[in-house]
Amino acid sequence: MAEAHETSMPPQPGQAEQAEQAEVAEQSEPAEQSEQSAGSAVREGPGDGATAEPHQFVLLKRIAILSGALYAASHLIGLPATVYTGLVMTGADPFTALAPAPDVQAMAIAGAVTGLLVVLAVYVAVVIGLFRRRNWARTLGLVCAIASIILTAQGLLSVPAAPATDGLGSLTLILDLVAVPVNAYWVVLALGRPVSGHLHRPRSAPA
Repeated sequence: MAEAHETSMPPQPGQAEQAEQAEVAEQSEPAEQSEQSAGSAVREGPGDGATAEPHQFVLLKRIAILSGALYAASHLIGLPATVYTGLVMTGADPFTALAPAPDVQAMAIAGAVTGLLVVLAVYVAVVIGLFRRRNWARTLGLVCAIASIILTAQGLLSVPAAPATDGLGSLTLILDLVAVPVNAYWVVLALGRPVSGHLHRPRSAPA
């Protein structure tokens, strides 16, 4: 009888409170996990991950790098011709008796190198801006791409009037011919709805 009395004793008040707290904790854990997963999804937001980028936007970034590489290669190879053009514009010809003064020649070289570095800096800014999903990078890239197409087309049309081209000149010509459709395709991608919509999509605040 004593054993039956002991087993039928009601639980102590402290034990009942502990049991209730354990049940509440077990019920609140799934809710907290679902809230955390929902919060992480909100922080990530649509389009923040690399997998959510449109295929056209991925191509846009790659072609921007390719266009900059083509420009750098073409103008580095054609740097002597650029310097020659600058000297001719000053009235001096290094291949005749009218040899340029050293300071004039240095200014022509500095001008050609400075122009190349400035344009390459713009290309770098466009690429960085695109990887950071900035719409101004698309606008700046459009201006540069259209200007490059126009200037390259003018240069190709004036090839017969230029000095005789050697092997390096022919390579520069090939690079320019490749750059025109590359930049044209970049313009088409930049003006497309997938790229425009992706860049105008609101970015979530950093966590």
